[in-house]
Amino acid sequence: MTTSDKAQVVQTQLALQLKGDKEIPQPNPEYALWNKKDQYIVSILLSSLSDEAFPLIELHELNQKDLPVTTFLQRAKTISDSLPAAGRPISADDLNIYVYKGLRSEFKDIITTLSSRPEAVSFEELHSLLLSHEFIHEKTRNFSTIPEAHMSTKFRPPIESQPQYFGTGICGAP
Repeated sequence: MTTSDKAQVVQTQLALQLKGDKEIPQPNPEYALWNKKDQYIVSILLSSLSDEAFPLIELHELNQKDLPVTTFLQRAKTISDSLPAAGRPISADDLNIYVYKGLRSEFKDIITTLSSRPEAVSFEELHSLLLSHEFIHEKTRNFSTIPEAHMSTKFRPPIESQPQYFGTGICGAP
C-alpha cells in the first residue's frame, strides 16, 4: 500500500469517526498481495517480449493527452518507423487508425470526416489538417474563456435644444 493510499484510508477513517459511524471499513489486506502478484506478472510478460515488439505495444497505447498535435504525431511517426525493423511494417491506413484512436475527443468531428474518405490520408496531410483543427479549436477555447464584455448604454432622452425628426416629412418638414 502506497503512502497516498494509507493517507486516504486515514482520512476516510477520521471522517467516519467525526460522522459518528461505529463501523470503520478497513483496507483489504488481500489487495496488497494481489497488487504484488499483478506487478510480477506484468514484469514477466514485458521481459518475455522481444525488443521488436515494444513499438507495437507503444502504438496500441498511443495517447495524445495534453500534447500538441505536432508532438503527438512525431511520436506516432517515430513508433511506426521502428516497426519495419520488427518485421511489422504498418500501412498509412493502420497508422491513421492508431492516431485517430489516440487523439483527444475535441478531434472527434474531423476523425469522422477523415475516416470516411475512400483512400488513406497521407501523414503530411493528416498533420496539416489536425494542426488547422487544433488552431481553430484553440482559438475557440481561448475566446470562450475570455470574460464577455457587456456594454450597457443608458437611455438618454433627447436634449430639448436638438430638433426632433421623428414622424416628420422629408428633411424635417412637417
